[in-house]
Amino acid sequence: MDNNGGRPRKEINREVFETMLEYQAPMSEVLARFEVSRNTIRSWVRENYDGRTYEEVAESLQSKGLLSLRSALFSQARRNAAVAIFLAKNLLGMSDDPHPVDTGEERKEFASAIKAATKALSGMDIASIADVPPSDDDHGEGNDG
Repeated sequence: MDNNGGRPRKEINREVFETMLEYQAPMSEVLARFEVSRNTIRSWVRENYDGRTYEEVAESLQSKGLLSLRSALFSQARRNAAVAIFLAKNLLGMSDDPHPVDTGEERKEFASAIKAATKALSGMDIASIADVPPSDDDHGEGNDG
């Protein structure tokens, strides 16, 4: 294309451009790689992608890259326990922590259960519901002999 006496056109390699976006490169890195301005890359995209905007093309290519990465991760998870663990933690919310973060719901449920049990037991002779009656020699000090 003739540039009408302006500066020489910068070459933007379409394959490199698409690969960068698939790898989630932000516009600033694309601009730096091709040494072009924001306006230049936007114009180039409109000319080379049927009038679409940079944002439309970037979203499409970045989604393609994420899909490729997801596919590779799942494939690796079949052969690599570390990758399987990573996916379990990040996609399923699993954790190495045996004490998950308390959201407060567990405490509310526990308090409600305690109140219900207390209400059910109020007025009852607790000794009558025990399996083993307390012995006279049991003073809570253990059986040391």
